[in-house]
Amino acid sequence: MAKTIYHRHHVTPRHVGGTDDPENIVRLTIIEHAEAHRKLFEEYGRWQDELAWKGLSAVIGKDEIISRVLKEAGKSTRGRKQSIEERKRRSIAQSKEKNWNWGKTTSPETCSRISKSLEKFTYILFFQNGTTETTTNLKKYSREHNYNPANMCDVANGKRKHYKGIKILKFL
Repeated sequence: MAKTIYHRHHVTPRHVGGTDDPENIVRLTIIEHAEAHRKLFEEYGRWQDELAWKGLSAVIGKDEIISRVLKEAGKSTRGRKQSIEERKRRSIAQSKEKNWNWGKTTSPETCSRISKSLEKFTYILFFQNGTTETTTNLKKYSREHNYNPANMCDVANGKRKHYKGIKILKFL
């Protein structure tokens, strides 16, 4: 026989000033708790009750709840680690149905032109130990030396001061 799980529900929700006083708390099952928040949402239209209702009913997941709370608070979700479910959802959104370039191959001529265009700059890398190196293809250099190419480009473009102690000077 399954054990019934109970939640503590605030009669006057905390997001509208309710307290943790015993007279403001009732014991409800998860289904009753979800239904209570659905009724509060339908009556007052507060987003907090909508999230509680849909979260308790398993209509939305934790990632969506966190994203919505941050959005309502005016904060960005950028830089937040994503769960496996969120990564899968985003991966599907970026799949062939949504990406006009999906499955297309690049001709050798185009690859050559792209490579040459990347070599129009010269990069001087200054290391912490005082040594310097020069390259014309920062992305290739980064991969060959196990550096993050995006971070190296950020240093070269002035978005970062250094990466792993490496400073980069970029010029034509």
